[in-house]
Amino acid sequence: MGALAYKDSATGNYTPSGTVSQPTFTGTSSTVNITTTDSTSGNYQPKGTISGGAFTGSNTTFTGKFTPAGGVTTTTASTENKTATVSTTTGVATYTPDGSISQPTFTGTANTSTGKFTPSGQVNLTKTNKTATVSKASSGDATYTP
Repeated sequence: MGALAYKDSATGNYTPSGTVSQPTFTGTSSTVNITTTDSTSGNYQPKGTISGGAFTGSNTTFTGKFTPAGGVTTTTASTENKTATVSTTTGVATYTPDGSISQPTFTGTANTSTGKFTPSGQVNLTKTNKTATVSKASSGDATYTP
């Protein structure tokens, strides 16, 4: 037996005999044109659609000003009243109902409040005469008696 019979591994160079030639293509050649469209990120963007995918991810909440489209239609019979509630959670309400409201009339008993009034502060007096004009108020009862 030789020296390699008792070895677990061996290294070395091996050169096969013979020659390797370039292979020859057989078939029909043709030209393929690919037209691409750049997306805003510069990546290739293929045409067409992909269907059948299901959304996976988180719901998104948007904030800001939104203007809904469409309208609300109600139908009523002449003997039946309906109530529509219109409200906003934020923003400015722009609904103006039709019709008019006249000035309400006061009904009840007039009331005059009386009591004791104590002003605060101080009054400074001088030895010279001063004149103060006292006149009746433009409305109500005069209650001052000099």
